[in-house]
Amino acid sequence: MILILENSFPWIQQKRRCQCATIQTAIVLILGLALKIAIAKTLNESAPVTCFVWVTGVVDRDKLIELTMMIATTIGQLSSRYGIVWLAIPALMMLCSSCVSIQSNGIVSMQVHPSPNWNERQCPVSMLALHYTALPTCEDSLARLCDPTNSAGRVSAHYLVDVDGTIYQLVDESKRAWHAGVGSWRGLDKINDRSIGIEIQNIGMTEDGKRVPFPACQIDAVIALCKDIKARYGISNRDIFGHSDSAPTRKIDPGEAFPWRKFAAAGVGIWTDDFAEPKKSVPEMLSEIGYDVSDLDKAVVAFQRHFYPEAITSGATNTVGRMAAVCLAIRNKKEAE
Repeated sequence: MILILENSFPWIQQKRRCQCATIQTAIVLILGLALKIAIAKTLNESAPVTCFVWVTGVVDRDKLIELTMMIATTIGQLSSRYGIVWLAIPALMMLCSSCVSIQSNGIVSMQVHPSPNWNERQCPVSMLALHYTALPTCEDSLARLCDPTNSAGRVSAHYLVDVDGTIYQLVDESKRAWHAGVGSWRGLDKINDRSIGIEIQNIGMTEDGKRVPFPACQIDAVIALCKDIKARYGISNRDIFGHSDSAPTRKIDPGEAFPWRKFAAAGVGIWTDDFAEPKKSVPEMLSEIGYDVSDLDKAVVAFQRHFYPEAITSGATNTVGRMAAVCLAIRNKKEAE
């Protein structure tokens, strides 16, 4: 490796006896950075592969470890050969910075499974939309989300999370996935253009009409993914919603069994168990939260699914009090942010 580098970069030999620490450090760092970029580009060309979120790309963990060790050894040899062993430290820190980011943010296991169903965005990302697939298996969901010819319409999402917590990346975040359809949130349309879409593997209901629960490992994976996306795009908690919130006349997912309370406790979305005295009308409160109230009855049901599931599952009756409390929670959260 050293001979290859010397033959490729003959000026290294000319600087071999240079005593200038700045030039020597630059040589080490530039070589390390060049190797790092080359590896990232090479690995990103192979998909699908089991991989980990890395700040410079999506890479296979075993290859990452192997290649990082190779680079570290090479830089160590270069440093020793030119009598600047101590200068290898900043280079190794630079190379390991991605691994440190993985450890500090939490490792998110995922597989790249490209869908052809996407186009270019018209707006920057400012929302996060959650769905369930309403299909029996993850294989069915992958097939549907990646089908370019389905007669019922081409659909996709940026991510699909299986019941075991495995995350599939289907569409690059910079592109517009086709997950939300016609709808609006907080008076804004073009939800696909503005959002990252996450599909969660769940059939929705059993044959006898019972909601299917979401496994804890699946929810933990979705929360970790949401937190990562939320942090990178600066998405507000009030702009994290379910499909039924943005399309109350058409959709019911992710449903009243979805654990929004747990998400909010982890810093994802808005939740309150409180009730408050309403100061506004029902349409005014729903509009403040974000709902399209052109069909008021369906907007109320969508609100219940998200913020007051007891109204659907057990007939709880203080929907208006919960609306007022959610409005208050949004105002308090906005002030805190």
